[in-house]
Amino acid sequence: MKKIVLSLLTSFILNTGFCQKVMDISASISPAFPIGALSDYVGGGFGLLGDFQTELKKNLAVGGELAFHKLSEEGYSQNTFFTVSAYALKYFTINYSLGRAPLRPYIGLGLGLYRSQYSDYFFGDDPSQSGIVFSPRFGLRMDVDRLFLTGEGRLHLSTGYADSYVPILITFGYRLYGK
Repeated sequence: MKKIVLSLLTSFILNTGFCQKVMDISASISPAFPIGALSDYVGGGFGLLGDFQTELKKNLAVGGELAFHKLSEEGYSQNTFFTVSAYALKYFTINYSLGRAPLRPYIGLGLGLYRSQYSDYFFGDDPSQSGIVFSPRFGLRMDVDRLFLTGEGRLHLSTGYADSYVPILITFGYRLYGK
């Protein structure tokens, strides 16, 4: 955990040093819905995310993100409780805003590393895996002075076995500096 915090802090400091216009930080909550083979084992879930962004041009922003989602459900049989925890450890994001109005849509893309842990409490299995995650996204952002609110949908596609899901994010953020 210390390595994760240190790498995010380093990325944050380096990005703020190169940022000339705008710097945003935000936190998100998100329900998550499994797709594909993962939906055979688990139902819905919940996630928490933290991120920062710097604006490179008027409508183009890049940033980093740390995410945690936990999906769980009874599976296999009535005697089994199965959960999946997916961590997006290091996430690089890029977003393109479609306009500059206070209420504006945007599209984006995330690319990063993840680690997931599967827990089967009945059989005692605890396998885990790591890989690459690819996350196309779209959303709507509303700015009010230095505060902003975002609604976002994304597709979390990962390498490896059955880790794909769809999180819907509600984000609250603050503009550290810039207009």
